[in-house]
Amino acid sequence: MFNKLKTLFAISVLALAAFVSAQDIQSYPVTSGNVYTKSRTNLEGRWHQETGYNVTLVTKGDWSLGANVGFVQAYPQLWTVNRWTGAVTLGYKLQDNLTAYTKTNTNFSGDLTQETGFESVLLRRDIFTVQGNFGYVNDWPFSTGDSPQWTAGITVSVPLSRLLK
Repeated sequence: MFNKLKTLFAISVLALAAFVSAQDIQSYPVTSGNVYTKSRTNLEGRWHQETGYNVTLVTKGDWSLGANVGFVQAYPQLWTVNRWTGAVTLGYKLQDNLTAYTKTNTNFSGDLTQETGFESVLLRRDIFTVQGNFGYVNDWPFSTGDSPQWTAGITVSVPLSRLLK
């Protein structure tokens, strides 16, 4: 497990190093993120519900680097199949409402997955945002027969600043 966490950390450092080389870097406080809930499927009948906190840490032009931590529950065993999750996400804004992303996830038990896809803002209001995503997930480094698989999801998020008012 420790080696996989070191690998996740190394990927994060390399992504961050790409940002450091430019002058137009914008950084954000950890408290500037969103509380979210996401329903997702692997398009083969398995559903998951994830609730947590995500934040964009730095941006450079159309590039962004963010992180999230959350709690995942599986349908239909909502209270028996669950786990914590954490991720580092590198995104590139293609249009105002469309982003290409790659995300490295961990379940804090040593397993890593890599998800790459597209995320679109479907509805944005002052107090919440609704996003949809479609991507491809594989175990990292391709360690089990569960990999790869498609994923699709819908996310509703609320800025933390709104919840703390």
